Amino acid sequence: MPEIVVIGSSNTDLVVRVDEFPRAGETVLGSDLREFLGGKGANQAVAAKRLAADVAYIARIGTDAFGQGQVKGLAAEGLDPAHFLRDDPGPSGLALIYLNRHGQNSIVVAAGSNGRLSEADLEKKRPLIESARLILLEMEIPAATVKRALQIARDQGVATCLNPAPAQPLGQDVLGLCNFLVPNETEAEVLTGIKVRDLDSCRAAAAKLAAAGVKEVIITLGERGAYWRGQVFPAPKVKVVDTVAAGDAFIGALAAELVRGQTIPLAIAYANRAGASAVTRPGAMPSLPTRADVDRL
Repeated sequence: MPEIVVIGSSNTDLVVRVDEFPRAGETVLGSDLREFLGGKGANQAVAAKRLAADVAYIARIGTDAFGQGQVKGLAAEGLDPAHFLRDDPGPSGLALIYLNRHGQNSIVVAAGSNGRLSEADLEKKRPLIESARLILLEMEIPAATVKRALQIARDQGVATCLNPAPAQPLGQDVLGLCNFLVPNETEAEVLTGIKVRDLDSCRAAAAKLAAAGVKEVIITLGERGAYWRGQVFPAPKVKVVDTVAAGDAFIGALAAELVRGQTIPLAIAYANRAGASAVTRPGAMPSLPTRADVDRL
C-alpha cells in the first residue's frame, strides 16, 4: 500500500499574466493565457510522486471536460485513478490565477467538486488511509472532511501533515490532530493572530500553535526559507519566474523525505531546495521538480 496518502483538491488552473494586479473596479489587459493542472492536493501529490515517493491521491473530480482533463493528467503522473471519486457531474475545481511581472500571484479558487468531498467519501477510502505512513491534507476541501481524515489517521497511529491553506481559523479540535502543521506567514497569522515577519514572531506563532496541540510547526517564509524550532533554514537563491506552486513543492518534498526516514532538519533543507527549483519554471504542476532538478541546486 502507498506510504503517503494525499487527500485534497484537484483543479484546472487558468493563468493569465498581467503587469500589475487590478485594483477594485479596475480592468487591466492580460497576456499569455495558459491552462495547467493544479489544486493544492493534486500539486502536493505530484510533487511527492516526482520525488520518487509511493503516493496515493484521494480526490473528488467531476465528469465534465475539466475533470476529464484532470484525470488524464494525473494518471500520466503515475497517480492511480482508482482512488479518485468520479460520481460527480461537476463542475470540477477551477482556479483563476493572475501572475504579475514581479513573479507574484493572486488566486481565486472555485471549489466545484472539491467542495463535495465528504466524510462519507473517506469511509470508502478508509483502508487506504489507515495503511499509510503519512497523510497529507490542505484546506481546499471541506473543513469537516479534513478533520475526519485527521481523526481516522490519528486513531490508527498514522502521521498527519496539514497545510492550512487557504488561510482560515482552525480550532484546537483540528490542530491537536496534526503531527506536522505547515503554514506560510499569512496562514500562521490567521491561525494565531501574530503577524509573522521575523524570528521572534515565528517563535511566538509556533509556540501558540504548539500550545494548541500541534507536534511540529514548520512555517514557510518564501524566499527566506522555512522556520522550525527556533531556527530559519535558508532557501537557495534563484531567479524567480513563477511562485504559484512553491509551497506545494515544499510540502510534497517534505512528506517524501520524512517517509524516507530523513530527520526533520534534513527534510526541511531538501524541501527548501524543491521549492526554490519550482519557482524557476512557469505553471503549477509543470514547475514541480524531479530529484534530478532538486539535485542541481
